[in-house]
Amino acid sequence: MCGVATDGTLACWESLGGADSGLDLEAEVPEGSFTHLAVGDDHVCALQGDGVVTCWGRGPVVTSVPAGSDFVYLAAGGDSACALDSAGAATCWGELNRAVEGTFVELDVGRGHACGLDSADAIECWGDNGSGQSRPPAR
Repeated sequence: MCGVATDGTLACWESLGGADSGLDLEAEVPEGSFTHLAVGDDHVCALQGDGVVTCWGRGPVVTSVPAGSDFVYLAAGGDSACALDSAGAATCWGELNRAVEGTFVELDVGRGHACGLDSADAIECWGDNGSGQSRPPAR
């Protein structure tokens, strides 16, 4: 479990995946001032006020955080994370490491897939569609 305090500091307690997982997020919490965080299967990513994303834990998300300092929104799930920049462009890394076309106002990430909401309230999804999760219903 992790949270952002009102002063922007992060606090994590317990272990991701249970006490036997060997993943102690509390020991890896970065210092700084953060505005948002998102948790995946084996990682946590946090967004700093200056738009920089920091991830810790283990897996492909931790080793492939994109460079840049213009991010304003962050989402994570499974072995992936995605962020929106100030223009609404999405960048995903980890398992969903791919270019994403379009501009969005919000994102959500699951295991192997992600969906974005654009300014016209249209939903676009990408990634795994084994259970229909990347095929949103028509509106």
